[in-house]
Amino acid sequence: MKACCTKRRETPGKSRSVAAWVVPSGLLVLMPKCPVCVAGYVAAFTGLGLSVPVASGLRTTLIALCCLSLAFLATRLLISKRKPTTRQITP
Repeated sequence: MKACCTKRRETPGKSRSVAAWVVPSGLLVLMPKCPVCVAGYVAAFTGLGLSVPVASGLRTTLIALCCLSLAFLATRLLISKRKPTTRQITP
């Protein structure tokens, strides 16, 4: 197989890896601080009305999911860095 074919196959994995970091990070950065704003954004983008307690719970849940996702990605990155890159095959 040519080197150019191998290069093309690696690109989607790299972009998926970058997106895995960008999406939860961007959501945390853009998350509004007040539950009323969350309810307003949900209403503006989906047309669904939320009460303030539901919007508050949704905001807390989204923050927790983003933090868990980033912790998972960081743990996976640390584990992959610790593994040896070459494996010896024993007879």
